[in-house]
Amino acid sequence: MTTYLAHLAQLALKPSAVAPLVMSALALALLIGWLTLVGVPAAPQPHGEGGAARLYQLLIVGQAPILVWFAVRWGLQDLKAGATVLAAQMAAIALSLGPLLVLDR
Repeated sequence: MTTYLAHLAQLALKPSAVAPLVMSALALALLIGWLTLVGVPAAPQPHGEGGAARLYQLLIVGQAPILVWFAVRWGLQDLKAGATVLAAQMAAIALSLGPLLVLDR
């Protein structure tokens, strides 16, 4: 009989559990790096968003199919451990979106 922590450790090592966390960390690092190098623009740019913004958006939106796959494939096998991993993934997404929400105001 395996315990909750054993199930959690097994699920946390799945690529579909790790990928969204890595993608959120990359998006946050990209945002922090961009703000460090360029800074916050005073006015909207006339030529639209740059490549860094597009890459950030792809990293954030690209997590959705991976999250759905994880929830369907692995999350249903052990609901408690699956919900814990999904909560960690959602927290990572919220952490990477947080600076944008603060800077947008």
